[in-house]
Amino acid sequence: MTTVTRLGTSIMDVSCTVAAGGRCHYLFVTSLCQEKLLRDGTKERTCRYDQAVPPFQLRSGERKTVGGLPADFLYTMKFGAAPTMDECIRAPIPH
Repeated sequence: MTTVTRLGTSIMDVSCTVAAGGRCHYLFVTSLCQEKLLRDGTKERTCRYDQAVPPFQLRSGERKTVGGLPADFLYTMKFGAAPTMDECIRAPIPH
């Protein structure tokens, strides 16, 4: 896996190395978060998550280059089934 970020846009190469003809399912998301200061001095943060690119899957041995990603994207991969948005947000793969 390789990620290159230039001028706030990322390109990532991903691959699938699962045995027995399985598939790797990928989900890339981006977030838009806003913070506001409440009257009691605490901060409140709300985030909205959207798919950065359409979800996709790769067969074992396949590779793909994913471009046009925001610099702060999150992603996850799951074997055999599509990951959910919650799975991606709770346990993103570091890049």
